Amino acid sequence: MNYHNHFKQEDIQIAKAEVKCINDLFVLTELNLDAGKLDQAYRRAEDILHSIKRLIDLNEEKGREEIRAMLVRLGAFR
Repeated sequence: MNYHNHFKQEDIQIAKAEVKCINDLFVLTELNLDAGKLDQAYRRAEDILHSIKRLIDLNEEKGREEIRAMLVRLGAFR
């Protein structure tokens, strides 16, 4: 992923940490499934979704920031 295209500069480290967390959670989910620990696997899958939602929120914030900057350049805000 090109983090600079998707996240504000100050959020890149947070996004990288979330992606690492997602990858780790995938491994834990698989291990729990293999061990028959279905409840724990389910909770790790929920954690994955939570981290993905966090990435979406950070990405949307960058989009809002870019729109604000464009409006300022166009003179909409003074």
